[in-house]
Amino acid sequence: MTLSVAPCSHAAAQYAVSHWHYSKCLPPPKLFSLGVWEGDEARFVGAVVYSRGATQKLVSRFGLDMTEGCELVRVALRDHLAPVSQVVAESLRQLKRANPGLRLVVSFADPYQGHHGGIYQAGNWIYAGETPPTQVSRDAHHSRVVQLAGGGAMHLGR
Repeated sequence: MTLSVAPCSHAAAQYAVSHWHYSKCLPPPKLFSLGVWEGDEARFVGAVVYSRGATQKLVSRFGLDMTEGCELVRVALRDHLAPVSQVVAESLRQLKRANPGLRLVVSFADPYQGHHGGIYQAGNWIYAGETPPTQVSRDAHHSRVVQLAGGGAMHLGR
């Protein structure tokens, strides 16, 4: 099975997210979007999207400035053959090639969406704990589990 991960257009990433991600939306740019294609016919199966994150302080607690870190904001895949951890690993290699000063990638798994960070665990990301719930409406709360890239092939620094 052939797997290809390469930069894709904003429109392709938007299509993947609107069809195959629970949020149905992309965060505001600056985005680095990578398309995912499989098989000899190079069938488009989705996108992996990185962003500077929702806050400029995303990586500052690690002594980094915002040019040294980013957030993995979407993994939007339809039915596919490659393991998601393989897709994410290849996307990280592409991200590092395009951004040589990048040292850290942060991502969040939302337990209220049934996510437990399995793709990050499979990729040897460092678990940094659960963020405190934040009130988003009168009766709803949002809690995210932070996963940090580090160690092994996922470490982007040095």
